[in-house]
Amino acid sequence: MAQTSRRRRAASSGNRSVTPSPNSLATLPVPVGSVLEQIVGCKWSLRVLDLARRGTTRPGAIERATPGLSTKVLYQRLRKLEKLGVLERVSYPDPPLRVEYRISPAGHRLLPVLDAIADLAAELDLAPAPATATSRAKVRIKRP
Repeated sequence: MAQTSRRRRAASSGNRSVTPSPNSLATLPVPVGSVLEQIVGCKWSLRVLDLARRGTTRPGAIERATPGLSTKVLYQRLRKLEKLGVLERVSYPDPPLRVEYRISPAGHRLLPVLDAIADLAAELDLAPAPATATSRAKVRIKRP
């Protein structure tokens, strides 16, 4: 009996169409969640953008200013942010060879959005939870 009523509800709800409001995020040409996930989906992306905004543009300086960030992950983040158009890569061919990353015009348009998110987090008191020793340590199971 319960299964038939579930089936009826599922069948009847399938006939209804939901029209999103004109101001809904679903009506935008690009899903906002997908864009945010690509740009700021990694905690290191935000740190790299913040350092680039403050003038730290060379990969070695970014790595030194970010404890816990490996070289591999740093270059993955830099390449991804460059591919998305948030950062621009500038190569200098004259010795010493060097590379710098700068915030692109699209990246400058993104900064107020990130500032608004940071302000909201501060207003709502959404500070990140401190890491505990057990969250970082490997858990070993004792076997009898």
